Amino acid sequence: DAYDNVIYEDVSGHITGMVYPKTPSYPKILADIPYEYVNANSISTASSINGNYLLSMPAGTYTLTSNLEGPWVKVLNSRQPAVIHSSSISSPSVHDFDWQNYDTSYKGEESNVFYHSNIVHDYAISVGASEMNNFQMLATVNLANYCNAYYTARTINFYSAGNNCEATSLNSAIIYHEYAHGITSE
Repeated sequence: DAYDNVIYEDVSGHITGMVYPKTPSYPKILADIPYEYVNANSISTASSINGNYLLSMPAGTYTLTSNLEGPWVKVLNSRQPAVIHSSSISSPSVHDFDWQNYDTSYKGEESNVFYHSNIVHDYAISVGASEMNNFQMLATVNLANYCNAYYTARTINFYSAGNNCEATSLNSAIIYHEYAHGITSE
């Protein structure tokens, strides 16, 4: 008989970010970031609805990475590389991080869209949307146009700030509206 004598240790943490509860005319709030993939070498998990994650791995040093991607949404920025959090960690340990320290987009559009897309996904499922809506939606922020947003083929797309309009990715009602197009088209 062979036995696995590897001792597994936990790396846990909490993911937060500053988001606009409605529009940029409201102050940002600190929010738990749900359903975000967290990776350490080849080990992966997703944060809970409360922003907590747990990775079990052999004792050692790892590179923990995370970007604004999870089972329900993946965020891209058309004007710059997508934000990423990367840190050297040891197992066991606790590693919390806050996207306000890493989201370098104009006013945190990437964090804002990721957070609100997950909120509207959960709401839709809770009120009876089909489980067919459990897919990863692609969300692109800062497209080169102004004052609008649109849905097409499992993607939600948001224009950048300009022409007397704020970036549409900073308005939760617009995010919910575009995500709803994705839900109703499935």
